[in-house]
Amino acid sequence: MRRRYWGRAMAGWRDFAQASPNEGHKALAKLENMKIIGVEFEDDPNFYDPDGNNSEHSYIFSNGSQHVSILTQNVDGLHKKAGSRYVTELHGR
Repeated sequence: MRRRYWGRAMAGWRDFAQASPNEGHKALAKLENMKIIGVEFEDDPNFYDPDGNNSEHSYIFSNGSQHVSILTQNVDGLHKKAGSRYVTELHGR
């Protein structure tokens, strides 16, 4: 069963890996570069760990400056190939 699944999954990988960004990907990268889209915000470590006791789950959050421009369910990397820097790929996470 596993061999059949992975055989099908890998069959189109060559085409998938050679895909190029389309005009939509490029347009979003340009808008990000022009600072027309995107959000920059400062993380507050106390938001995640208000008692300051370094709880066991506080490590999963990052501290410092955060940037978000594109949220996508696609995990093909085409937004980054087009030049977008702040991409979050959500599918399967």
